[in-house]
Amino acid sequence: MKNGGKKLIRNGGSVGLRTVDIGTTMKKTKLKFLKPLSGVFLVLITVFIIYIYLNFERELRRLKEVQVVPSFDNYLKTRSGRTASQQQHRQQGFRGEKIVHLDLKGAPPKVEYLRKILPLFAKMGATGILMEYEDMFPYDGDISALNHYSVQNISEMNALADEHHLQIIPLVQTFGHMEFILKLEKYRDLREETWYPQTICPSNFQSLDLIQSMIGQVLRAHPKAKAIHIGCDEVFHVGSCNRCYDRMLKHGWSKVRLFLDHIVTVAKHIKQTYPGVKVLIWDDLLRNIEQPDLKESGIADYVTPVVWKYVPDIYTTLTHKVLYKYSNVFQSVWIASAFKGATGSNQYITDASYHVDNHASWMNVVRDYSMTIHFEGIFITGWQRYDHFAVLCELLPVAIPSLAMCFRQLAGNNDPPTDPPIDVGNLLNCDKPYGLLGPNYGNPKCSYPGAEILDEVYRLKQLKDKYAQLLADSRIKGWMNEFNVRHSFSNPELVESGTADLDWFKGQLWSVETNLWTSMADIYDNYTISEWMESYIRPFEAEIVSLWEKKEKLLNVDVWPRRPINFNITKP
Repeated sequence: MKNGGKKLIRNGGSVGLRTVDIGTTMKKTKLKFLKPLSGVFLVLITVFIIYIYLNFERELRRLKEVQVVPSFDNYLKTRSGRTASQQQHRQQGFRGEKIVHLDLKGAPPKVEYLRKILPLFAKMGATGILMEYEDMFPYDGDISALNHYSVQNISEMNALADEHHLQIIPLVQTFGHMEFILKLEKYRDLREETWYPQTICPSNFQSLDLIQSMIGQVLRAHPKAKAIHIGCDEVFHVGSCNRCYDRMLKHGWSKVRLFLDHIVTVAKHIKQTYPGVKVLIWDDLLRNIEQPDLKESGIADYVTPVVWKYVPDIYTTLTHKVLYKYSNVFQSVWIASAFKGATGSNQYITDASYHVDNHASWMNVVRDYSMTIHFEGIFITGWQRYDHFAVLCELLPVAIPSLAMCFRQLAGNNDPPTDPPIDVGNLLNCDKPYGLLGPNYGNPKCSYPGAEILDEVYRLKQLKDKYAQLLADSRIKGWMNEFNVRHSFSNPELVESGTADLDWFKGQLWSVETNLWTSMADIYDNYTISEWMESYIRPFEAEIVSLWEKKEKLLNVDVWPRRPINFNITKP
């Protein structure tokens, strides 16, 4: 590089400037065999050396940047710069643990179904199960659901997991999302907020007794457990009750310090009582806590964070600052994706492409940060309710194709989103793999355990779409408006033709409901089936009945009054 007659050179690894007069150097060079063109030749050689040097310097700087934590912008450039041909080839897969999440606080499957589905999980590539029991665990006392699993059921689950080389990691909520306990009259005094049963008070000594008792019962039921997840996500109320306020005032603590102290207290008890059991927590409340506060609390000595993001592009919501902070505080992290239950609290059809994008994005994050963060494992979550009070979202059998496609992403495959997932179709014994992309592509006709439920749920979605088209018909909107119905004033010919398919809709819905009851009975108890029907069949049935009744009312008259129809109505 030239700079005012000077040349940039490297001395002992440092960069400096010294004057080099090339003309003087050439004059001092007494080479008898060089011809008059030797001066031009030497200049060309010098330019070439400088060119090589500058490229080497640039590459060296790039390599140094990779060895430290790169900037967020550099990661985005790296990710967006991957070519189409690179995306189409199989890349290195995820090397850590791959744990499938079973959210049992909604639609808990029978053990007989787990006996069929766990081998399929293992075949997909799973190495374990995250078992979130909530109120389905057979706790001592009166906090379990009335249809909870038995101790014998859990022993059978342990045996099934061992048979298929799957570890079980139990999840016990210990701070937020404790609605299943705090909703009860007996435990309302343990609430952080009197009117909200989500968060337990960390300053009430009875809270810690209850939490430790629950953890002990669960770990004794899973004696081979190498890890336990203690939740701690979405703790929306911290330090608001009088006990917590007095405690913070006494110790000079902030709400952050109170939050961290509770986690450390719970985790320390587990470490002391059950040596060798790793403690995991959801990370969302840690993201806004400053690095010095995390280090001062000593939390890294007791827990490993699970970074959860379920969106199609992780980098839009997870910042470089957070990941860099975790790399400085914790020895390793887990990550969490979603294969279902993350696109809407009342969704009953799984958007597979959304979840595949989520996993592809996570794989990009892992590749980008693999030099600075040890990714110990991934939880592939499948939420069944958004919280204890929410309705059921997509059932597990409906989301099995999504799970299989997500595992392909974790294996390093980059399947084009519009191509039929042939390999997944073969795994799930599907006649029409295109249908796995969604109900708009038809029915996939699979034969994996529970596939009959997918068939009927697809039929329900297609039936609802057709019904929406009926409601959009001009004859319904213009001649069966609430005004028409209220005054029994409409054109009977248009009413009849507009509602001609109502009988067909009623028959089809009855068929879907009957088939669903039959197929769901092999997997779920009657409580789950009844709840699902009440959430997704009954409202649709009521819509059809309502339109039927409107039709009957409009067709029950054959003479109509002179206008104006509302002649006797007075102004409000």
